[in-house]
Amino acid sequence: MFIMMVWFITPKTVFSYPLEKMWGFCLSVLKWQDIYGKLNRDGAVVIYLLGWVLLSGLLTRYGYLRFMQWGIAGLPVSYHFTDAMSLFLGLYLLDFFASTTELFPYGESLWIFAIAASFFLLVWFMNGQQDLLLLLIKLLVFVITEQCLYAIVYYALAYEQFYTPHFGNRTGGTFYNPGCLYPLCLIGLPMSIILSERESSHQWRWLWLGSGAIILLALIFTYSRAGWLALSVSVFYLAYSPHSPLQRHRLWRWVLGLLIIVALLGTALVRTKGKLIGNPEDRPLWGRFAIWQVAMRAVADHPFLGSGLNSYPQKQQKHMTPRLDWFNPMNVEAKNLFLNISVEFGLIGLGIFLFLIWRYV
Repeated sequence: MFIMMVWFITPKTVFSYPLEKMWGFCLSVLKWQDIYGKLNRDGAVVIYLLGWVLLSGLLTRYGYLRFMQWGIAGLPVSYHFTDAMSLFLGLYLLDFFASTTELFPYGESLWIFAIAASFFLLVWFMNGQQDLLLLLIKLLVFVITEQCLYAIVYYALAYEQFYTPHFGNRTGGTFYNPGCLYPLCLIGLPMSIILSERESSHQWRWLWLGSGAIILLALIFTYSRAGWLALSVSVFYLAYSPHSPLQRHRLWRWVLGLLIIVALLGTALVRTKGKLIGNPEDRPLWGRFAIWQVAMRAVADHPFLGSGLNSYPQKQQKHMTPRLDWFNPMNVEAKNLFLNISVEFGLIGLGIFLFLIWRYV
């Protein structure tokens, strides 16, 4: 689990470099590398099929166990969430048959099998192992903090920065794209705050607070309005939810309340040339409406089961409108998670995803 976390969260760093070299060596031995050292199509097909079989086995086993428990009252809430997650993961198995892409993206679909396997490992082997689960959470925060340190240093040195027209550099860490970094920050920041609250040792408490500060600074340097808006929502839940461990600390709630105000002000003013969000020169905002219009047309192509994983770039090109073309978009995603899922997995997939969110909440 920890190796997978390092590989996914800190690519192209000193932490993942040994893993990447080992992976490259294995690919070269199996002759699954092309001349640039990347996974070739034959290798991607084999690994995809192995992952597909593994995920099928995991879902079948879980389905059997749940069938045997059918009708048992008082099951933990985690089981109901896993039910919804299993339904959603089933869409990735169906994708191989339902995809409408011109060339099936074997290589771009591999990540889901690693994520699915790690999810079921947590479900089966960590039930009741609270100490082990807490250790894994701490390691996760450490790895996210390492990525955020890279992001801050890269931004300070103007090294491999994501450039947004009419604004400037935005950090994405070693991912390059801020859209990959800010979700990690949104995971790591609340965790670091809660870990600091749980610790009895002052040294550990300051360590987790320091991690939170690093993560927050990296999130700021992404200059992602979606990330800042999501930060204000998640921090509000963290500060004022009746389930929050911070409920009894008035100072924490005041600090987090101030952070919400700053994040909302930043969302309203950043990347808008000092004007409020929505002004005529606010290209990112108005461009989104043009992207959403194209996404809705893409959904209409295959409304029930969708067009397949990673099919949106082809759909955007097919349904390109003069207005979206005028914005000269660099993005090849629907800029909205629900629309993206609707394009890829249809309204059935969207319904399952909303059910998954409901179970999670």
